[in-house]
Amino acid sequence: QEDAASAGPGESIANPRPSSKTQATVNLEEGRDLSDVEIAGRAPAKYTESTNEPKTEATVNLEEGDVCDDVEAGGREHDFTTDMRYSNTNTSNIARAGPAAYECKDFVALVQQGELPPSAVEGLAMCMFVIIGCGAACAHGAADPASRLVVAFAFGVGILVLSYACARRSGAQINCAVTCALVYVGALPLKQGLLNVTFQLLGSVLGAMVLSIVFPCDVDMTRSLGTNVIDESYSIASAFLGEFIGTFLLSYTVFETAVNPRSNAGTNSSVAIGVSVFLAHLMLLPIDGCSINPTRSFGPAIVGAMRNCDGGPGFQGVKDLWLMFIAPLLGSVMAASVHSRMHPSKQGTSKDETE
Repeated sequence: QEDAASAGPGESIANPRPSSKTQATVNLEEGRDLSDVEIAGRAPAKYTESTNEPKTEATVNLEEGDVCDDVEAGGREHDFTTDMRYSNTNTSNIARAGPAAYECKDFVALVQQGELPPSAVEGLAMCMFVIIGCGAACAHGAADPASRLVVAFAFGVGILVLSYACARRSGAQINCAVTCALVYVGALPLKQGLLNVTFQLLGSVLGAMVLSIVFPCDVDMTRSLGTNVIDESYSIASAFLGEFIGTFLLSYTVFETAVNPRSNAGTNSSVAIGVSVFLAHLMLLPIDGCSINPTRSFGPAIVGAMRNCDGGPGFQGVKDLWLMFIAPLLGSVMAASVHSRMHPSKQGTSKDETE
């Protein structure tokens, strides 16, 4: 109890003495969003659910590898995993969950407990995203404005639905460009970022393999499983700039609505993110099929090239993969940099401040 610290809205809690356990005490008022409470000078602990009591106090004991499940406040059980999560060996580091959510337990430990690790959730989400978005392209094509509208809608709503479904488990990055941007600004540990990207790539390949069964060559309207290929009418520079801008739009939306602790979007950040994907596809579908997501492009390009349908692009999708990776990655990192410059006070504290 000696290490416990208490604060109200907008107040900082002093760092606890180094130990294997730290205690965070948060005063909860009915309907009050304590988004400005800072624990150990790091990311805010957010509690938005109102209680039957006019005021109650929830005490959360955090140990290494713990997730704050089933915390009782005011006689009711609340799941804190959406709001507050133990994130590192440094007990003073509590991170706000969301797209930048940390994995509290290692991969093997979660599998042994029968849980699906966040990185595996990312792989599953990417698999479903490829099936939904690229599947719409295979079914309807993308050669005219009407079909492009259908495909853009499928990609946008697909990411919206999957973001809602997976955000609590993995942060729902579903895009290695977003993952890399989070690592770049220090919002996601490098090890977790590498795990997420690995499973995203595997999920993309698996999704493309499923599509190759659902849509054989003779019924695949794209003849390529929706592979991203630069149209001959456009230059490489045009495609590169378009992908950069489209990914910047997506990533900036992610940072401002889902990562920014002052955002009032809450779980509805998924709507803004889905709409940004929809808008990018409206612009980029005629140019290169719209990637803005290197992992989405990877699976269809590899499996599509191996299948090599008559009348398809053959290995051109694989040749164009460099652009589908570099331009989105640069656009996402640029968005992260702009966000960091606009919100400098939201960056993590230095080592000296946390010790």
